[in-house]
Amino acid sequence: PQIIVKNVKKHEIESIADLMLNNLTKIIGCDLDALSLELIEGVLISEKNGKYPIIQINWFERPKAIQDAVALEIDKCFRSLGYEQVDVFFIILEKSRYYDNGVHY
Repeated sequence: PQIIVKNVKKHEIESIADLMLNNLTKIIGCDLDALSLELIEGVLISEKNGKYPIIQINWFERPKAIQDAVALEIDKCFRSLGYEQVDVFFIILEKSRYYDNGVHY
């Protein structure tokens, strides 16, 4: 899974990254090297949506219970930084459309 974070400062995500990723490996049942964590530092044009973390997870579909647990863990970690609102959303990748070294899954 790819975890992409927006509207958070680098030092904030670094402070929770190890714990969050380790907990997510247990929930998902994957190795740590199967997860990637990316911070997108952008320029906000409008402050309306820039006051809370927005987290996008790109992954192959998993059971709803696992998805719910992942969302809850991510929410908990970012709330520990003092955020009152945290948005988490999932983008489901189709194996037949995902290529690794030129070969789809």
